[in-house]
Amino acid sequence: MASNITPQRRKELENFLKEHPIDHSYDKECEMFDGNPPHDQLLARAYQQILDENPE
Repeated sequence: MASNITPQRRKELENFLKEHPIDHSYDKECEMFDGNPPHDQLLARAYQQILDENPE
């Protein structure tokens, strides 16, 4: 299946993940609906999921 994100957007997501890597110490907090993890952790996890679902 082809990716539905542009190469430029893919690069932006990859750069964000390099600058804000997923910190696994927030795993439980990110799984809870009432958790309060840092915003960059939520974004990093969402961006990683997008990249995982859209291989090059």
